[in-house]
This record gives sequence, structure tokens and C-alpha cells, in this order.
Amino acid sequence: MRRSWMIMGGTAVAAGLTMILALVFAVVAIPILIVGGILMFLIGLLIPENGAYYFTYDIKKKRMVKKRA
Repeated sequence: MRRSWMIMGGTAVAAGLTMILALVFAVVAIPILIVGGILMFLIGLLIPENGAYYFTYDIKKKRMVKKRA
């Protein structure tokens, strides 16, 4: 009988640790997703609607230049 209680107790501890780990991951992941979404939104504002341009580094001019796709 005692042995079965030990097994059940161990299972409860494992379940509790799993819950704590899930909460920690949630607390870490949610702000990352929010900040990432805001950054993607801001980047989307910088991209022209036609999307026909891209930036590349020109070695001869030694600077970034905007080119047509």
C-alpha cells in the first residue's frame, strides 16, 4: 500500500513540475510573440505596397541602393 502511495505522489510531483514548466514557457513566449508581431507590423509599414523594390549593397558605390525587382 505504501509503495502505491509513493508512486502516486511521484506522479503528482511530476505533473506539478510539468505545469510549472508550461507556465514558465508561456510567460517567456507570450511577450516574444507580442514584440515579434509589433516588429513585423512596423516592417510591413516600411515595405511599399507594390513590393517591387528591394535593397542591396552596391560594391562600386559602397552603399545600400534600392533596386527594382
